[in-house]
This record gives sequence, C-alpha cells and structure tokens, in this order.
Amino acid sequence: MHFTLDMNSLKRLESPAVLLRSYRILCFLLLASTVNTLSSSIQTNHKPVQKVAIVGSGIAGLSLAHALENSPSLRQTKDGLSSSPPIQATIYDSRSSLNFQAGAGVQLNGGMTVLKMINPQVQRAVADASLPLKEIETRAKPWFGDDAKTTFDTLLNIELEKCIRRQGGTIEKSLIVDDEVMVYTIMRGALQEALMNTLPTDIRTERIKFDKTLTEITGKNDGAYVGFQDGKSDGPFDLIVGCDGVNSAVKQYVSRGSITPGGKSEQTLYSGIRIQYAVQDDEQAVREDGALLRQYFGDGAYSLAGTYGNGPNRSLTKAAYLIKPDKDYIGPFPKPERTRSSNSNIDDDENTDWSQDKSVNTGEKMLGEIQECGVPSLEVGPIIKESDRFFELGVYFHSPFHRWTREIPNSGGGYCTLGGDAAHAMPPFLGQGSNQAIQDAYCLAAKLYEYNNNNNGSDGENLQAYLKRYETIRWKPTASISLKAFLLGYLESGKGFIGKFRDAFFRTCGILGIAEKIYFGAAVPAVLEEEEPES
Repeated sequence: MHFTLDMNSLKRLESPAVLLRSYRILCFLLLASTVNTLSSSIQTNHKPVQKVAIVGSGIAGLSLAHALENSPSLRQTKDGLSSSPPIQATIYDSRSSLNFQAGAGVQLNGGMTVLKMINPQVQRAVADASLPLKEIETRAKPWFGDDAKTTFDTLLNIELEKCIRRQGGTIEKSLIVDDEVMVYTIMRGALQEALMNTLPTDIRTERIKFDKTLTEITGKNDGAYVGFQDGKSDGPFDLIVGCDGVNSAVKQYVSRGSITPGGKSEQTLYSGIRIQYAVQDDEQAVREDGALLRQYFGDGAYSLAGTYGNGPNRSLTKAAYLIKPDKDYIGPFPKPERTRSSNSNIDDDENTDWSQDKSVNTGEKMLGEIQECGVPSLEVGPIIKESDRFFELGVYFHSPFHRWTREIPNSGGGYCTLGGDAAHAMPPFLGQGSNQAIQDAYCLAAKLYEYNNNNNGSDGENLQAYLKRYETIRWKPTASISLKAFLLGYLESGKGFIGKFRDAFFRTCGILGIAEKIYFGAAVPAVLEEEEPES
C-alpha cells in the first residue's frame, strides 16, 4: 500500500482550518509533555528530608542541630505513639574553632521557653549557665545641672516577674513555665558552650567541621552539595540552611543563585550606629542576687550596664556598653564628606568574628566619649576601668523584603533556606537576636518533621510548601521586632531635642505601662501557625 499526494491535497493542508487544527494538536502535545515533567518533578520533591547541612555554628546553627537530632517532642508522630527517625545534621563553620570567651552578653526570654520545648535538658543546661534577670531600669542625665557623673533621673523600672504576672494571659503563660521565670542573662560564648556541650556525641565529634568557608552550592542527581574554599565539597543533602550570620554566604545564594566569596547580600544594611563593649569577670558578684540591667541616657549616646551568667561554677561577668551614632553617618546614610582615614566601605569594621580590640587606650576612649555625651558614669565607669576585654562593631540589619528559600537546580528537589541573623539580622535594642534564632530553629525543624510525617507518597505537598510556611510564621514577628528595634536605636541615641523627647517618651511609657507591653510583646514566642505575638 502506498499514498500519493497531489497538488489539491497540498492546498487543502494550507487552508486556515487545517492549520488551526494542527496548531491545537501541537499545543496539546506540548502541554501533556509539560504536565508529565512537572509531575515527575513533584514526585521527586516528595522524598523525605534525611540530611541537612547547617552553615554556621552560632546560636541559630547549634539550636537547629538540637531541634533536628535532640528533640524527642519534635520527632513524635501525629498519633503520639512513635517517633520519626532523626534528621541528620552536619555543621560547617568558617572559623577554626568556637571561642567561648568572645562576644558580649545577651538576654534570653522567649528563646528559653522554646529551648524547653526542644529539649528540657538542654534548657536546664543553659539556665544553669545563665543568671536570672530580675529588673530592667532606664535612667537619664538630669535636664538641669552639670553633674551627670553621679546624678540621674529614673525614667522607668520593670520588675520582670511582677510585671509578667500582672500582664497575665499569653505573656504569663509563655514566660513563666512550670513556675520558672524564663528571663535570663548570659554571655554569648557561654550560651554557645552550653549548646555545644549538650549536643549528641556523634555531632560534636564527627559532624561539626571547622575551617570551612562556603564558596558554592551545587546540585547533582543525588542531592545538594556544599563547596568550600579549601577546594573540597560535601554532600548529598536534602536541605542547606544558612545560619551564617549577617554576612551570610547562603543568603547570597538564596538572593541571586551564586556566592561571591567575601561579598555581602544586597539586603545587608549599616544602621550608622556603633557599639563598644567592655567585659569584666567579677568574682565578687553574687549569683543569688540575679541580674539587673540599667540604661543611662546621655546627649547623643547611651550606655548599658549589666551582669551576666558565664557558665556553671564560674564567676559572673559584668559588661558595659556605649551606643552612639557613627560620626560619618546620618542614620543609615553616609555623609558626603567622611572623616575616616580610609574612605573604604564601613563594612570592613563589621568584626563578625568578635575579634578583641587590644588597643591600649580602648577603655580611656570609652570613658572619654561617655563624659563627652554626659552619660551618667557612676555604674559603667568602674566596669570599664576594670575590664580586660573590649570589642567594637557596627549595628547591621536586613531589609525584611527578601526571599528566604531557593530551590537548588539539578539537585532532585534540594532547597536552601535561612535562619537567625542570615534571615533577619536585627538591631539589638530589644535584646531579641538570640531568642529569635532559637525560635527559627524550632519552627524550621517542626515543619521538616511535619513534612516527613505527612508525605509517605507523592500525593501531598512538596518541601517548598513547608519551607514557605516556616517563612510565613517567622516573617511577621521578626519583621515587627526589627522595625521597633531600628526606631528604638535611633531614639535612644538621640541628641538635643530628640534626646529630650526620648526622656519624656520613656517616662510616659513607664507610667502608662507601654514599655512593658513593647518588651514582653517581643519576648513572647511565635513559632506555631495559630500563634501571633502580642503587640
């Protein structure tokens, strides 16, 4: 049998009706092919999350390792009768080791509550290394008179346990757990040490890898891989989590699909505010007295003095801080003529590794600036004089309007996401950085276990949907806290009329109870979909 095609047949093929039918058939075939490809991709994305690479061994990274491998409650299945297999975490850090003497003091509140949700034994270890925070007080230089060194006006005072119980409701339920007030102070290094020492042994000995500077993230058929400056790579992983701080390399990848070694994300912004720290180990401080944090407002600067836990069976640590605007900036905007000896980018001073400032006159410089700004020095002065460790860094923050997650091409459904400062670096003026990092860890781990438990086949939602829920839960509270802390930092370091307005504002907020609501509203954890922090 054979066919012949005459000229009339060719003409019929060229008719509009025939061409339209042919076009429709072609579109149908292309659509069918696309649907088949997407179906295959979705099925690939339903493989369980078994291995996670955590980039960064700070508070966010260590907390996430606990939440993934050391949390019986998170591993519990929906029926409550069995446990899911742990998700294996491997931690990478660019530093050669963790320096437990580095860093300043931090406040813990909602983060302590969430640590107890992750693992009560870990929370107990951190509490034993900490110091209960009893009271927060704000003072200011007198409006009239010159002797700001020894005199002051008290603007507000918050007795924490009393105020928490008076607030009641969600605040009391969240911050007093099993009759323990979840408000503490601790040195950053001591917090990292407690989190490190309570990790399962195999993580501490085999799966924390130092001297690993991330340079690339790639995908292969069997998963996602991380590549480092030493030329080596590791994998495969189902998920890569950037917990590598304000200058996160993983954030670069999430933002633009590549990593520039030593570069910064476009969303990392300098606030134009500098902080100097003086740290003193004090063998005379009494643990039973608890911690008291006091602010002292001056004209164009303020100081903070406090006592912090520094690990179990160790002497307590006192710290003094001086916060003031960068003289070369107006808010986050550089002045046209900058007075720095080097006209280089301010980011060079970031001091992300908490290098100690060993300048001979660092303490004298702090005392001189305190006197210049009229900050009452009766409490911070003695701490600075007796301190042996000094640090300085700029305050950085992230624009909240950026993505947290990116799929890694050619990885069979691998993803990158962010946590801690890498996701939402915020000014420290509400004391929430560490607390929010711990909450990120819990929320992300909860979503990963939920995904694993709900997706035994290919008919459920893919991993991206669960990562989006994690981002949605955590975005609103972290963005809100960042904005409030941003505004608070500029107000507290105000000069002239702004400084006078600040003093009146704080006094009024103390009288009306607004200060308590702002502080506790930020402290209440927000890690579940049905929860929202009180404003």
